[in-house]
This record gives sequence, structure tokens and C-alpha cells, in this order.
Amino acid sequence: MLRLNATASAGAALSKQQQSKQQQWRVVMEMHTPSRWTFLLSLVLVLLAIVAYFVDIPTISKYDLWVAVVGYAVLVFGCMVKTT
Repeated sequence: MLRLNATASAGAALSKQQQSKQQQWRVVMEMHTPSRWTFLLSLVLVLLAIVAYFVDIPTISKYDLWVAVVGYAVLVFGCMVKTT
């Protein structure tokens, strides 16, 4: 999922020692399209949180923000995991 790449931000005119000093490590995240079920689950959770904000649903209205956060986390998880 995550891998580290060393990239030199210097041009070709710099010496190898200067290039090694200017190397920067950055995290490269590979993103994928979420599966249909993952997307629908996150959509249902976020919509449920929005409805629970305006309409009193006994259990969910108390935690409507967290239901929305879980829905968003499901979507992020679905984008980070490669599905076939």
C-alpha cells in the first residue's frame, strides 16, 4: 500500500554529493477505485448520519457525527485496498 521513494529535486548540474544531500523521502500512496459495495456502504452511512442530524433516531442521532466519520473511513479504506 505505502512505499517510500527517494527523489532528487536538483538538476543535472549538481554533483552526486550535492544530489544525495538534496534527496527527499516522500510517501507514495496508491489509490484504487472502491468496490461497489464499499461505496454503497459508505454512502448509506453518511446519508443515515445526515438524516439522523435532522430527525430524531433514538440510537443514531446521539452519534451522528461518528456515523458520518465511519462512513468516510469506509470509503477511504475502500480506495486504499486493491480489489479485483
